[in-house]
Amino acid sequence: MAGKKKKKSKSKPPKEIITRDRSRRRQSDDTANAVLDDYGSRRGSTVASIGSNRTEQRNRSVGNVVHVDDVSGATPPAQPDVLGVADRGTRQHSDEDRHAVRLDDVRTDDEILIELLEFPMHDREDPMNDHPQIPESITGVSDNNASVFVEMHDNIGAQDTGDQFRRSVSTHAGQSIGTMPTDSSVFAHHTAMTDAGQLTAQKDEDPNFWGISSRWFSPDSPLYSYYNNLTNANNRYSSRNAAEALPETALIPDVPIADDPYNDQAMPYDDVYSDGVSSMGDTPTIIVISPKIKKRLKKIFRACWVTTLFLAATIIMVKGHRNEWLGSTEYGNGRLQSLFAPRRSKRYKPMLEKLISISGEEALQDETSPQHRALIFLSDQDPLALNPEDPLVYTQLVQRYVLSVLYFAMSGPMWEHRTYWLTGQHECGWIYVLCADIKDLGNATDYENGNVGDDNNDDSEYYDVLDADLGLGTGKIVTGLKLYNNNMHGTIPEELNALEFLHLIDFGANRLVGSLPSSLFDKLKHLRELYLNSNYFSGTIPTNFTKGLAKLKVLTLGNNQLSGTIHEEVFTELISLERVSFESNMLRGSIPDVFQKMRQLQDIRLGQNNFSSTIPASMFTSDKATSASVTRSLTKCDLHGNAFTGELPKTLTNGVPSLKYLYLHDNLLTGNLDAELFCGAGSSLIDMRMNNNSFTGNIEVPCVMENLELISLASNNLTGPLEDGIGLKLPRLREIHLFENNLSSTIPSTIFNPTNLTAILLYNNRFTGSLTADMVNGASHLEHLYLNGNKLSGKLDDFVSAKGLHSLTKLRLEFNSFSGTIPDFTSMPSIEVLYLFNNSFTGSLNANNLPHTLKKLKVSNNTLGNEIPTKLGEFENLEVLSLNGNEFVGEIPSELSNLISLQIIHLQHNKLSASIPARFQKLTSLSELRLDFNKITGSVPKEVCELRDSGLQTLVSDCGGKNPKVSCSCCTECS
Repeated sequence: MAGKKKKKSKSKPPKEIITRDRSRRRQSDDTANAVLDDYGSRRGSTVASIGSNRTEQRNRSVGNVVHVDDVSGATPPAQPDVLGVADRGTRQHSDEDRHAVRLDDVRTDDEILIELLEFPMHDREDPMNDHPQIPESITGVSDNNASVFVEMHDNIGAQDTGDQFRRSVSTHAGQSIGTMPTDSSVFAHHTAMTDAGQLTAQKDEDPNFWGISSRWFSPDSPLYSYYNNLTNANNRYSSRNAAEALPETALIPDVPIADDPYNDQAMPYDDVYSDGVSSMGDTPTIIVISPKIKKRLKKIFRACWVTTLFLAATIIMVKGHRNEWLGSTEYGNGRLQSLFAPRRSKRYKPMLEKLISISGEEALQDETSPQHRALIFLSDQDPLALNPEDPLVYTQLVQRYVLSVLYFAMSGPMWEHRTYWLTGQHECGWIYVLCADIKDLGNATDYENGNVGDDNNDDSEYYDVLDADLGLGTGKIVTGLKLYNNNMHGTIPEELNALEFLHLIDFGANRLVGSLPSSLFDKLKHLRELYLNSNYFSGTIPTNFTKGLAKLKVLTLGNNQLSGTIHEEVFTELISLERVSFESNMLRGSIPDVFQKMRQLQDIRLGQNNFSSTIPASMFTSDKATSASVTRSLTKCDLHGNAFTGELPKTLTNGVPSLKYLYLHDNLLTGNLDAELFCGAGSSLIDMRMNNNSFTGNIEVPCVMENLELISLASNNLTGPLEDGIGLKLPRLREIHLFENNLSSTIPSTIFNPTNLTAILLYNNRFTGSLTADMVNGASHLEHLYLNGNKLSGKLDDFVSAKGLHSLTKLRLEFNSFSGTIPDFTSMPSIEVLYLFNNSFTGSLNANNLPHTLKKLKVSNNTLGNEIPTKLGEFENLEVLSLNGNEFVGEIPSELSNLISLQIIHLQHNKLSASIPARFQKLTSLSELRLDFNKITGSVPKEVCELRDSGLQTLVSDCGGKNPKVSCSCCTECS
């Protein structure tokens, strides 16, 4: 049509084929290497030879370009008609004698590929062959962004008798190459073929030489200029030094004719490289880089480094600030997310959507959070591969997710017991995970629909599952986590709230830290037992910590680092509470008076805190207004180690008939001990400890306390005598602690009557009288008898003759007024500790009257005399020997050195003489040795001084004053 220009049709570039005749014999490897070595030595170039291993030929295919070094047996593609040669059909090609190179379609528009295949070398017999060889490959950059493909062919037609070549050029984009810029960086693979003169003559004789393509091989063509440059350069090289041989293979730059490529100035040796590989596998390729290419390579090198550093910095920033960069969009959105996010399974996104309601999107997207790690486990790593779109597995998905979060949040890999956790086992099979059967928790259909648990379910069904097997049964609903003493670290994740059918949580004796979460358990309406004791929780107890736990029966927070006061709201909803434990914390203030509604309360443990004020009366009584028939079932009350003041509440004696353990010791309680305490509340008491207070009055037991085993009223201000029949009213008594009071009169003999009695501690009172065998004949189980610090007197001969003290291990009678000689204690075969110091014993110390079971013997500050018995060296169990403050004379027995367990020797303030035995060096366990205020002379042996290096901390002798009796260089103190 008029006005419309005819559109130029662009023809597709044909697939190019280059063939060459390889029928001629190749030059030998040794000759080629010799030529290369010779040329390298003359030119100073760096030449890398690859040897002659022809088996290491390369066969590679990149896009549409196929490089074939050995095409034996291969069928090349059809040769396109791009040469413009009329006699093309007359030429015949052998499959064995051709190379096929096809255009590379994957090259960008900025890349140009020129492929030139080697010509067969002639006159192989002449190693100094000076004929130029046609370049094999030229790679350059075209200004018109066209990828250029150049072929060179041997003239192997049936009618051609001379060596000729054909060149054809086509563009990758189907465009004409036009004219190649003279400043293009071109590399030519140069090999010897014929000399320049012969080549020129051949060109002139062959009418088709320039007839191949007048457009490409015209005198103005860049390839024509290249050929002339090559020919002229070789002619000048040959004429300048005909004896100097060209290398078989070389890459030379396309330089103007005025520049001699073989001139040392034009081609510096520093720009010559060897690629070590020739296209034919038999000669190396020497690469000569032009200054312009070298400059370009430097720019490329710098650009690569800058790009690498930029990418590294980007990765670091994205990893460090992923949330800030990626925002809160779903995983996979955004460019940075698509670049740096790992590939996830198809379950990831729907599973993320299901779990957002439990943990929130921010926690799930944070790659460092336990929530994200649990999500990855479920979506990508869990062998069960739960389908988040399936409503039948929703409950299991939630359970598995919460337990996985628990595992990651509490250092699961460090747990003592983690068998089957995060494996293909059902979560109810993970160790110490308790589960209930579906039938125990309601309708199975509800479970399958994810609606397990109905408020109409009877509590007993839930409570029974607490006795289930440790997670190895057939249950499907998680009802308990029994992870006590499991080396768990970290904080409790709030996701635990999603396990709404939990009955038992036992995280006691672990290493959990942080503050108690304010609303962690508000959805666990079926929770029965919560154990968080013996951890490292700190801070105050939140007021809504127990919100919604109306069915909670056990709450233990003891042995933590909790502080502050306990608010009344903490106990408001705990109407079903049976056991509460806050002991060993730093809680202070008063205890809320809220216990009257806790009709089932059995165990209160608030000891070792800083509570003050008075003990609330409601703790020991129930709300009779609510239920007149209900009586308090309290069995244990532990309030010791606080600062409670005032008198005991009356409700303690009137309203707690079931009380068995009452621990009120170490407080500031005052008042008299009413008789009702023993007869009213005490009818069921087993253990009553009220020591270290300020109670006054007498101890009166008007009734029989058949169950009482231990009574401790020590360290008070109690006065008066003990009634004679006290032992008869306490038939099951095992221990009685009445020390450090103002009790007086004699010790009633009935106190030794209980058959199970093991300890009587009456020291530091004002008891008088003597001890007889009749008092203790029935105390066959007595182990500890502490009567020290009283005003007892008389001899001990009758007392030690009793036959019922064969179980006694500790007898302390010091600081009394006993007299006479030290009796025979061998009737007490189990005794280990015998303290008789600060009495009025006289005579000598007879070692035969002492049992060899003794570990501690103290008879100091008496009036014992004569020599120290040498047989004491036979008491191999002896650890402490105190003989000071007596009148012992003579030498220190060297036999004492046999007591290798001896730790303390006190011999000061006696009349010992002679010198210190050097054999004491054997007493390597010795820590104290006191020898002062005696008549010992001489020097402390060097061997004894060496004991200072093995643990001797105290060494005292008479080494002081102007005229010391003893010379001692290692004593810690001199008298």
